[in-house]
Amino acid sequence: MAYFTVCIPAYNREYTLKRCLDSLCNQTMKDFEVVFVDDGSTDNTKKLVEEYRKRLYIRYYYKKNKFGSFPYRHST
Repeated sequence: MAYFTVCIPAYNREYTLKRCLDSLCNQTMKDFEVVFVDDGSTDNTKKLVEEYRKRLYIRYYYKKNKFGSFPYRHST
């Protein structure tokens, strides 16, 4: 079991994820897992995450986005 978990929520963030995942690969402390929650991305987010699975322990979850990002973050 990993010592800690890094959670990354994303929606169409292929253009910024490489920097984030490279940073995780360069950490000296390697006892962690990455939980990646994809909120229905339509870009190549999943493909990019799959490439990093060779270097990081990643659990990938895909949730089809029904309404866009606004209702999920601003609902009661």
